[in-house]
Amino acid sequence: MVLDAGLRDEYPASLAIVRELDFDFLVPWGATDDGPSFGLVSDKSEIQQRIDAIIDRVLPGGNQ
Repeated sequence: MVLDAGLRDEYPASLAIVRELDFDFLVPWGATDDGPSFGLVSDKSEIQQRIDAIIDRVLPGGNQ
């Protein structure tokens, strides 16, 4: 996934909102550096950790 540079400031804020939503599953795909590129995550703390990891990559200029 390549993020639009013009919207870079909006991505972390959007992900922070998603992080707090109450949903049953996260299906990471292509945005997970430390695990399989596809999988099903249902543990709330792991979902939040994975979204935090994406935010941590996007903030300094990462594109995934």
